[in-house]
Amino acid sequence: MGRGKRFAPDSGVLNEIVGGWSVGAICQTYTGSPLSPIELVNNTNSFSAGNRPNLVGDPNLPGGRSRNQKLAEWFNTAAFVAPPIYVFGNAPRTFGSGPGAFALDASLLKDFPIAERIVLQLRLEALNALNHANFANPNTQQGSPTFGQITGLYSGTPARILQIGAHLSF
Repeated sequence: MGRGKRFAPDSGVLNEIVGGWSVGAICQTYTGSPLSPIELVNNTNSFSAGNRPNLVGDPNLPGGRSRNQKLAEWFNTAAFVAPPIYVFGNAPRTFGSGPGAFALDASLLKDFPIAERIVLQLRLEALNALNHANFANPNTQQGSPTFGQITGLYSGTPARILQIGAHLSF
């Protein structure tokens, strides 16, 4: 919108007010990463790390997950039990996926021409503009008090960040 654009007002004053604006957005969505069960106590008398528990049921929750279930059990923890002593567990390497992530970054820019090749641009930018909380994977260590629960946030998406800036092009 503005001088030289598709929508150009006739008035010079109106052109200065409504012209030179730009908006931008970047949306990022991610699916959840795979979950791997780990047995917290090593009963195999070996030096191997990451032993698996035994799978004795369906790890999926009956009826699926609800939005209010973020901090409750993310999967059916009763489907996993510690294997007998000196026996490796039979749980598969992965059994489901964690919560996905979503972030929207937005910007609003206004260009002010100063001379023929000099432009001052004022910028307002919002990272994670919707301030959407993205939850981390649940604890997958069978035997832990928080087994199956999400106890934190995904570190890749911070809380909303607003920033104002000026950019001089010449």
